[in-house]
Amino acid sequence: MLLDVDKIKKLIKSRNITAYKRSGWYIQQFLKMIYCKICHDKYYLLWDSDTIPVKKVKMFKYNGKPIFDVKTEYNEQYFSTMKNIFPELGKKYDYSFISEHMIINSKIMENMIKR
Repeated sequence: MLLDVDKIKKLIKSRNITAYKRSGWYIQQFLKMIYCKICHDKYYLLWDSDTIPVKKVKMFKYNGKPIFDVKTEYNEQYFSTMKNIFPELGKKYDYSFISEHMIINSKIMENMIKR
């Protein structure tokens, strides 16, 4: 699988000139997503490189299910992107899924990419 950064930038620019200015951010998200294709584990961890934990961070519940952190932050571009990818979802919650870290289920991510 080859990731053609120039092709991705052109595609983003053709669909939304404002989004093109953030194309580096979008490419970073694609890289985070595509890792599921080479991950051999059930889950993988995404962590923003500009943050460091200052206390112990619990990643899984007692039953082994990952903990999904949510925030009150509202980022217009995040929600418009989500609406474009999953139009049936819309904004259903008072919180966002923007987080400095996230546990990803490899199979679920792979299914999202296929969709």
